Amino acid sequence: MAKDALAEFVVNEAKAFVVSDGGEVELIGVEGATASVRYKKGHNPHCAECVLSADALRDFLAEMFSEKAPHITRVEVEVVG
Repeated sequence: MAKDALAEFVVNEAKAFVVSDGGEVELIGVEGATASVRYKKGHNPHCAECVLSADALRDFLAEMFSEKAPHITRVEVEVVG
């Protein structure tokens, strides 16, 4: 899988939404129009619904990609940990 500068930029912007709860997201790579990311879900004992689910992260990234990297039309999220 190739790295893609725009995809990396988008994923780095998304990190701000997951690191505050101890989560991690990283771009694995881009193949064709598909971006693959690895997601380690965080934990917030004061607001469990504040922590993004894998589906919510995928939808959020898909929206960001459509705006900033429209050549990416599909997002795959690999959940770890």
